[in-house]
Amino acid sequence: MDDGGSNIDRDDGGSNIDRDDAESNIDRDDGGSNIDRDDGGSNIDRDDAESNIYRDDTGSNKDRDDALSNIDRDDAESHIDRDDALSNIDRDDAGSNKDRDDALSNIDRDDTESNINRDDTGRNIDRDAALSNIDRNDGGSNIERDDTGSNIERDDTGSNIDGDAALSNIDRYDTGSNIDRDDAWSIIDRDDALSNIDRHDGGSNIDRDDGGSNIDRDAGGNNIDRDDGESNIDRNDGGSNIDRDDGGSNIDRDDAGSNIDRDAGGSNIDRDDAGSNIDRDDGGSNIDRDDGGSNIDRDDGGSNIDRDDAGSNTERDDAGSNIDRDDAAVT
Repeated sequence: MDDGGSNIDRDDGGSNIDRDDAESNIDRDDGGSNIDRDDGGSNIDRDDAESNIYRDDTGSNKDRDDALSNIDRDDAESHIDRDDALSNIDRDDAGSNKDRDDALSNIDRDDTESNINRDDTGRNIDRDAALSNIDRNDGGSNIERDDTGSNIERDDTGSNIDGDAALSNIDRYDTGSNIDRDDAWSIIDRDDALSNIDRHDGGSNIDRDDGGSNIDRDAGGNNIDRDDGESNIDRNDGGSNIDRDDGGSNIDRDDAGSNIDRDAGGSNIDRDDAGSNIDRDDGGSNIDRDDGGSNIDRDDGGSNIDRDDAGSNTERDDAGSNIDRDDAAVT
C-alpha cells in the first residue's frame, strides 16, 4: 500500500492489485491478464486522485483521469473507456455504458445507456466454482451472491449488477445504471465522499475493519486479505466488503460454484434488454485466465476469479442495462 486508501499491491507473477494514487485502485504490472496492466493484457491502472481503473495497453483496460474514481470518464457519468485494440470499456456519453466495437470484446459506450455489448471474439466472464462469490448483505449496491448459479443479474431499471441466482452473483437493486451510486460521480456503491466499493465508511476500502482500506494477504495463495486457504475476498464486517475468512464466498474459484472465470458454455455476460448490457456471443478473450500471471479466472494457487462451469452467466431481462443470467450457454 503506497497510498492513503485501500490498495492491493502485487509485483509478482500472480494477479495483483497495485495502487499508487490517493485512493484505492487496482494496478497490475505482471505478464498475465491483470487489473492495471501495462502489458498486452487488460489491466486496471489508476493514476489520478481517486481510485480509478486505467488501461493504456493493447488489452482491455479501464482508464480514469478525473478527480473522482471513474473508469476513464469524460462525461458526467462513470464510464469505462478503452482506447486499445482489445476488449475495453469506453464511455463518452452522459450515461455509463459499456460498448465494444473493436477487434476483440471491449466495452465501448457512445450512447446514453450504460451497457456492455460484446459481439466479437473478445473475453468473457466464466464461472465454475461453488464457493467464492462476492456476497454483500448491506443496504448499498453490492456484489452479492447467495444463489447457486453465480451470475450477474439485474432486476432494476438501471444498468447495474444484480445477482439473485443460485450462486454468488453481483446483486444490485438500485434504479440508476451505476454500481450502486448515491453521489454525483460514478462510484461503486458509494455512500461516502470517495469512490469505493460498497463503502459506508469514510474511505473507500475493500472489506475494511481497520482505519484504512487495505487488502491484506497472509495466505500462501495470491489472495486479497486472506487468512484462509482459499484466495478470496473475505468479509468479516457488517458492510459489503471484500474480505473473507470463511470458506464461502471467495474469488479463487476452482469448485463448482459461482465465480468469475468461465470457460464453460454457460456463464457469459449476455444481455437481451434495451439498456446497457454485457452481451457476449463469442468465446474469445475473456476474464477467465488460466495462465500463471495475475488474472481474473485463475486456476493457479493464487486468488483468482476463476469459473469453469457451464452454469453462471450474465444476462439481462430488464429495460436497464444490467447483468442477468438465466441461460446455460453463452448467447
